[in-house]
Formats: sequence, C-alpha cells, structure tokens
Amino acid sequence: MALAQEENGELDNAITSYDLAVEVLRALPPTTELATAYNERSYIRYLQTNDPLVYCPDRQLAVSIARQLPGEPETQAKTYTQYAFCFTHKREQFNEGLSLLREALEIAKSNQLSPNRIGMIYNATGLLYRKNQIYDKAHEYLTLAYEQWASVDDRQDMFNMLHTLVSVAIELNQLDQAQTYVEKMFALANNSPQFKDFTFFAELNAGLVKLAQDNYSNAISHFHRAESLANTTSEQFFITMNRVKLAKAALLGGNEKEAIQFAKTVNESSSLGSLDGGSQDFVKAMVALDNRQPVIAAKHLLDMSRSETKARRDFIRSAALEYASRHDASVAQFEKTMLETQLQIQQLQLASQEQAQKNTRIYLILSSLLAISLSMLAVVLVRSRAKFRYRAQTDHLTGAANRRHLFELAPIILNRTAAKSQPVSVLLFDIDHFKRINDKYGHDVGDEAIRFVVRTARSISRSHDLIARLGGEEFASLLPETDIIQANEIAERLRMSLQEQSLLYKGHVIKMTISIGVATRRTNDETLDSLLNHADQALYEAKRGGRNRVAHFQA
Repeated sequence: MALAQEENGELDNAITSYDLAVEVLRALPPTTELATAYNERSYIRYLQTNDPLVYCPDRQLAVSIARQLPGEPETQAKTYTQYAFCFTHKREQFNEGLSLLREALEIAKSNQLSPNRIGMIYNATGLLYRKNQIYDKAHEYLTLAYEQWASVDDRQDMFNMLHTLVSVAIELNQLDQAQTYVEKMFALANNSPQFKDFTFFAELNAGLVKLAQDNYSNAISHFHRAESLANTTSEQFFITMNRVKLAKAALLGGNEKEAIQFAKTVNESSSLGSLDGGSQDFVKAMVALDNRQPVIAAKHLLDMSRSETKARRDFIRSAALEYASRHDASVAQFEKTMLETQLQIQQLQLASQEQAQKNTRIYLILSSLLAISLSMLAVVLVRSRAKFRYRAQTDHLTGAANRRHLFELAPIILNRTAAKSQPVSVLLFDIDHFKRINDKYGHDVGDEAIRFVVRTARSISRSHDLIARLGGEEFASLLPETDIIQANEIAERLRMSLQEQSLLYKGHVIKMTISIGVATRRTNDETLDSLLNHADQALYEAKRGGRNRVAHFQA
C-alpha cells in the first residue's frame, strides 16, 4: 500500500503506511522488508524536506538491519549506497562515506548486480566528491553513473544524472559541456512525456548555465518558464532554488522590482531554511531593501560575501588535500616498485650461485641499468617533491605565502616570540570594491590588482614579516616583535602607499584602496585563529566606517 501511495504522490499517507510497516516488522527477526521500509520512508522524507537530519536516521537503521542479512547483496548494496548520501553533508566523515561506497561497489560487482544498482553507487560517490568540492573526481564518477543508466535506457536516472552534471560542469567552468548536458535534458523531456517534471528541471538548469554565462535576459526567461511548471514537481527545494536564482538574475539584469518580488515569495515560504546560508542572506537582504532597512540589508550582503569567501577557502583546501593525496599515491607506487626491484635483485643473487660466471655478468649489467634508472627516478622524485612543496606553500598568482603555509609557520613564530615575551600582531586586509575593478576592466586586470597589492605590501614590510594571500582579494600579514602601536603604523603606511599610487596596466590607470583590521596578541597562548578572528572583526569595523581606513581590535 505504501509503495502505491508513494507512486501516486500521496506522500503523507505513504509515511503513515511505512510507520505501521516498521512497527510490525521490528517485532520480527531482521528482514529485507524492514530495511526496505526504512529506506523508502527515508526517501519520502527527503522529498518533503531535503534535510539530512530528518531523512538520514532511517537510513542508518536500515544499514544496521542490512549487515545482518549476508545473503541479500541487493539489499546491502542499496542500503549502503543510500546511507552514503548522508555523508555528503559531513566533511569530517568524507573517508567513511567513501569506504561505505567501496564496500557497496565490491558487493555489486562480485554478485553481478544490475547496471542500475552500480549506477546508484557511482552516483553517490560522485555526489560525495562534489560536496567536498573535488569537482574533477565528482565529474568522473557521475559520468560513470550516467553511462550505466544509459546502457539500460533508465531515463529517470539518466535525467537526474544530467541535472547533477550541469552544476558540476559549471563549478569546473566547463560551460560548453554544461550546455551540452542541458540539451540532452530537453531531448529526454521531449521524448519522455510520462515524466511530468523533466521540463521544469531542464528549464531550471538552462537558466543556471545562462546565469553562469552572465546572460541575464535568457537566464530570466528560462527561470520564468520553470516557475510556470512548478506544479509539475513535488520537490519544493528546487522550486525555491529556482525562485532565488530568478531573483538574482533579475537583480543583475537591472530589474530590482522583480528581484524583490521573488525574494519576498521565498522569504515567506517554509522552504527558506533548506537553502544554503548565502542564498538565505541574499533573500533577506532583498526583503530588507524593500522595507527600507539599508543597514540590515548591508549586513546580510556582507554575511553572503563571507559565506562565498568561506566557500572559496574550502575549495582551495579541498583541492590542495586532493592533489596531496594523489601525489602521495604516486610516491607509494614508486616505493612499491623499488621494493619489487630489490626482490628481483635478490633472486638474481641466489641464481648466481648455480651459474656464477654467466649470472654475475647479467647481474652487473642489470645493476648498472638499475642504478642509472633509480638515480634518474630519485632525481625526478626529489624535484617533484620540492616543486610540490613550493606549490603547496605559495599562492600561484602573487608568489606570496598561501593560507596553508601561513598556518604552518604561525605556531613556530608564536611560540618563539612567546618564549621571549615579545609581542605579535596580525594585519587582515582586502581591496575595497574589488568586484567593480573586475566588472569594469576584466579579471586579468583584477589579477594584476591583487599582485600590485602584494608588491606594495612587500615594499613596506620588514624581512621577518610574513605576507600571505588567504583567497580572492583578502590578505594577511603576520608581524613578529610588533606591538599594537607599531602594527597600526605599518598598516597606515600600507594604506597610504596604495592610496597614493596608481596601477598602470594595459593602458588603464586604476586607483584603489584597501581596508585593514589590526589585532595584537594579548596572552602568550593566543592562537593564529584567534588573532585572525579579532583582525576580521576590526576589518569589519573599517569597512563599516567607510573603507580606506585602519581599525584595530578592541576587546
């Protein structure tokens, strides 16, 4: 009955039926039916809320049942895969999610389960990589999932996979590839009229691609068509997301009235809480503007900017960890090859006892070749490690230290100065109205502006100061042996130096300013995180005070 109700869209009734089924089956020994009831009830809760805190507990219970059913590979693979979707929301459990999916894939392949099941495992793996912002691996696994479903013409899952591939291609800035996926979605929608919501999602994704291309008028048209089809889908999260994207496209396209209209619609809906923090801040900023509350609107827009900055930092961290992991895997393979080669040499030495003269000659030849090969490989490995270490510590655009290197050196500097009872200060600064520079002159000029700020900062810095780019247009300077008065003087020199100079680049004369937040260590056990947090609060005060100024943290 529950399955039939779910099929007919009677989700509340289906939940009630599954509640009854679970109550009855829990009194019996573990069965496939109980695991299925938990999984299906979880899926309906996903459709209704898109909130992992609501739908994931049932999936965890289903896994505990499935592990007691060794003779049911289909149930185990399905249950492990569905539970792995819950780990897309928990960065700290990334490896646990991957381990669960590897177990599911091994079960599926060893028991020759259907392409549909294997596709679901690839899909979950891709989504896990995507949530952790490792987009190239996400694209790889999502493509494998699409190919599995295409092999059996499973149009529903093919379509769902194209929907996800569009957003991943946009994140990778592969907009032509994203457009190709959208065209496939429209083709499936035209050839599959039995799936009523295909056209809604095709229009939504077409709008997302046009928005990424800054083609606001076409983006608005697609989002409007999706809005007109909202009654064809039960997935409220995507209906709400479409309205937020429509509001953003309208605002960027110059139609503030329409942007506010759709933002107010989202703000009054029960789905607002399912959106990411940045989208919620955008909606609240639009509503505040409509209510003539500019300060509140500015706060929400600043919060949105901070969310985007955090997302960029998380992406950089995820990318660095992924590249480090791949490099470590290469080193491990090299070390394995070394061990295998050493074993072969030992075997040759034993054989030489039987054919001493002949094998000695062979051994000398092979040893010479091996020594040359190993020397060459050792040189390559040493250079590779040195190059990787430099890249891992340095911002590629400016040559300054990156965030990771700053956090590696900071404890050393803080401990050394603490042992000598010396002060330490931090400057946190960013370029005022940097988006205007990008929009007016282009991203290449924006990149040169970032390099210009770093060059200027170096010109007024001391040899023992550490300058780092944290991401985007945001920078930090760690100043050993520097109290609050000295730090304010250095910050003011940097601010004045940039104010008095102009960037000359490709025929453009560009004036720019920066705002600076200053914080000084108050106790010897204060960490870099604490100093940056205090400097960030001071930077916020500098921005709020009108920009192009220095502010220091006051407890």
